[in-house]
Amino acid sequence: MKKQLCNRLLITTKAKKLSITWIVSIFLSLITVYPFLLILVVSLKSNDEFFSNPIGIPRLFEFRNYYIAYVKANIPRAFISSFIITSFSIIVMILCGSLAAYALSKMNFSKASFFAAIFLMPMIFPIHTVIVPLYLLFKFLHLTNTFLGMIIIHAAIRLPFAIFVLTGFMKTIPNAISESAVIDGASHITIFALLILPLVKPAIATVTILNGLLIWNDFFLSLIMISKSTIAPLPLKIYTFSGEYEQNWPMICTCIVFLAVPIIIGYSVLQKQIISGIVAGSIKG
Repeated sequence: MKKQLCNRLLITTKAKKLSITWIVSIFLSLITVYPFLLILVVSLKSNDEFFSNPIGIPRLFEFRNYYIAYVKANIPRAFISSFIITSFSIIVMILCGSLAAYALSKMNFSKASFFAAIFLMPMIFPIHTVIVPLYLLFKFLHLTNTFLGMIIIHAAIRLPFAIFVLTGFMKTIPNAISESAVIDGASHITIFALLILPLVKPAIATVTILNGLLIWNDFFLSLIMISKSTIAPLPLKIYTFSGEYEQNWPMICTCIVFLAVPIIIGYSVLQKQIISGIVAGSIKG
């Protein structure tokens, strides 16, 4: 009798804990999803209805907003620009960051800690503090309004974080691996490319995901460095429907939907890889 009572109490306790977990999970999910649902609802309204009914369900669904935004903001060209800037910035950042991390963690040379501090120092200062001299420098070098300029600036800004994560991850790899390869006559390039780089894939995934989202969604640097609509990325297309005296909020929300949809699709497809990369990188990094 006592055993049955204990089992019932245990089952009841587990059920309560599971119910609380589900309630908290649903609540947090609603908090996360609500802003996007609100943007989606606003994007289906006319500008007049938005001001009379800003958060309610539209009386008339204006699906033509998406066609107008697609054509007027030239979404395909903006998508290509965002893809080029994001992908090449990530490639340059990972290549330079992994090489620097390998040198700092596996190549024994004097003042390695000093160079590590120099690499990480830019993380202290926000980009807003140096944007004026940076803009003047890029303008002097004719790198404004170019893909090359945006790739250089994004890769340089995200590089310290990449070096920090990859260096910490590479330090966990036993030195015996690289030392045995040196005895066999392998060069540092061979060791880096064939031995170390495959072992740091989780850290590379972590850096790629976190920085890729920041670069894709960047508005500030694009606004400062790009004035040509032909190479403007998706975040900058929000300004297409924003004037000096009036903002068309439904069309702005439509552009935000176009900006968010590729990220949602990418996360849905690569969900397992993203979670495993972040978990592995957080444990070893």
